[in-house]
Amino acid sequence: MPHQQRPRLPVEESDAVQRAALDLDFDPCDVPADRLPVAGEVRRGCRSGRIDPDRCGILDMHGLWFVRGNLVRDLAALNKIELLPWAGWGITEKDEAGLTADDRPLLDEVASLTAAPSSAAFVRLRALFEQDDRLRVPRVIRSYGSGSPQPVGLGLEG
Repeated sequence: MPHQQRPRLPVEESDAVQRAALDLDFDPCDVPADRLPVAGEVRRGCRSGRIDPDRCGILDMHGLWFVRGNLVRDLAALNKIELLPWAGWGITEKDEAGLTADDRPLLDEVASLTAAPSSAAFVRLRALFEQDDRLRVPRVIRSYGSGSPQPVGLGLEG
């Protein structure tokens, strides 16, 4: 069987202090797929009951809302807009109780499409991102990096 290459999945912002605190037993520049699943896989696992949402997150930030933020930021990154974990906009800023009956199926679709990438899935993800204000990154987002939300202009065209 020929050697198959797999994509490298780096952990963002992993310095020596964080690696020691998290007690990582793998190279953070080449994370095994079963050790850090993408947000779409995690959301699907949470929704099916396979994954406890309260085990998803870091420090005192965890739960399905945390997974949702990562899912929508993954979608933005697939559309060439990479944002920091404390960036908020649209559907990322709702609490779970504030999600509408239309929000959950939308998030489930994004999760399914990002968990099983293909050319057809990307076409659909791109359309969702461009056409749905709940997902599309606006010109101004809110940054929660300093505790209280601060507006941040992104300089996006369009």
